[in-house]
Amino acid sequence: MQQIKQTLECGHYYVNLHCGDILNSQPDPLESKPATGHDRLAVVVLAGSACLMATGPILASVAMRQAGMGPFGTAFWRFAIAAPLLIVLAVAGRRRSQEQTPFVWPKTFARWLWIGGPGVALALVMGAWFTAMLYTTAAAATIMTNMQAPMVGLAAWILFGQRPRWLFFAGTCIAIVGVVGLLIAEPGPITMVGGNVTGDLIALIGAVAYAAYLLQIARLSRSYKPAEVIAMAASVAAVLLLPLPALLGEPYLPGNATGWWSLVGMSLVAQVFGHSALGWAVARVSSAASASVLLVQPVATAILGWLVLHELLDAWQIGAIGVILVGVFLAKRGAPATQPDENTPDRPVSS
Repeated sequence: MQQIKQTLECGHYYVNLHCGDILNSQPDPLESKPATGHDRLAVVVLAGSACLMATGPILASVAMRQAGMGPFGTAFWRFAIAAPLLIVLAVAGRRRSQEQTPFVWPKTFARWLWIGGPGVALALVMGAWFTAMLYTTAAAATIMTNMQAPMVGLAAWILFGQRPRWLFFAGTCIAIVGVVGLLIAEPGPITMVGGNVTGDLIALIGAVAYAAYLLQIARLSRSYKPAEVIAMAASVAAVLLLPLPALLGEPYLPGNATGWWSLVGMSLVAQVFGHSALGWAVARVSSAASASVLLVQPVATAILGWLVLHELLDAWQIGAIGVILVGVFLAKRGAPATQPDENTPDRPVSS
């Protein structure tokens, strides 16, 4: 079977999807290709997209701290504002590419569940992430949530039988050491309600949901274009998050103009512009370059947290976050591709 490689933009990172050959069985053609002006431009755009996405947790924290918003209300507006724009971009992309295959809506309840799965996981990711920021710093919550890379590699090994390289195991162990170090460095015992450690543990729950989101995105992208998958996931997440603020006693509307600007900025800058730039760039640079440059995001989040939110990290916390970043980078380099089940059809069945 001819190797088909799709680079997908998924949340804040991406999945290398191979239908035919496992990632490590063939050299990446982008790895050995000399850098061109176009490639260098893609690296610059990739770094810019990482910085744009880094504004997301900062603006969410501003909405919660300065405008009285709750974590699930903030997550709802992130997707409610972004989803219509993402749908427009997906439709425009299909028309621009003159796609001959029509978009096929699912006809069975099982197919609707299949399409809605990433949206469920995405809603849980943002809910856990933003809740974690009520207890710990934006930088710590962001890096903990992005511990999904080792989890995706383990899931690909368990579910698809794709054994990772030794680099994956080394990186995972290093990342775990960093997580333990960050938990120790945070003030207060693990059982302390309201302590920073509580936020770190909640963010780890978000990382598990993030890994599930990436694996489901990889499966769905055999049937739909990546832009369509992302638009559907954001729409489903918005619908699922809609009733939660009322159930949890959170306000639906921010208490001041700062809150509205934060919500709109988070949706447009981080979710729409940042992810759109990421989707363009990751298809034009090597996987190694992408893994390296995307580590700019948690670093930028930490810097913005210091400048905007006045969140100070001590030397132990900075060191632990650095160890986690190194471990995640190595785990991403050594992880196998997530290969979907071959029984999944290339297009949704009509009945």
